[in-house]
Amino acid sequence: MKKLRYILPLVGIFVLGLTAAVTAMGQPVRPVATTVATGTLPAPAHAVIVAPGATGTSAGVVVVSEVRMVKFDLAPGGAFPWHQHPGPVWATVTRGTLTFYSAGCDAQVYPTGTTFFDPGNLTHTARNEGSEPVEVMATFMFPKDAGAASVPQPAPGTCAIEV
Repeated sequence: MKKLRYILPLVGIFVLGLTAAVTAMGQPVRPVATTVATGTLPAPAHAVIVAPGATGTSAGVVVVSEVRMVKFDLAPGGAFPWHQHPGPVWATVTRGTLTFYSAGCDAQVYPTGTTFFDPGNLTHTARNEGSEPVEVMATFMFPKDAGAASVPQPAPGTCAIEV
């Protein structure tokens, strides 16, 4: 009976660990983010953003108070969850190939050495569909008190990409 008292908790811990591992196996690997630099502007700057949209080209003014530079590492098969950014982002792929998906499921492939622009407040995801790691250097331009660099969003009904 004494042995059973010690064995049952160990079996329970093993089963919980196994359940967690099986659950996690269904999820793609998430990117590892490393903040390289961050800074606050002495006075807010106004950036004019002109971007193509669903109904044509649109323009807007973004008040930028903070700039952050972040390096993202993404393993093969990994994916960013669906999200938006509170301000514009410039991203340069420095290793591998990143596939970017808009909420409308339009795919853009960015190999090493390419740069793309996200005007902010657009739902999207990106995946490493290749066999080598992906590295992306991103420069975020945020309004005052923006908080997190990414705001999670539900998967859009217009794109069946699993992330």
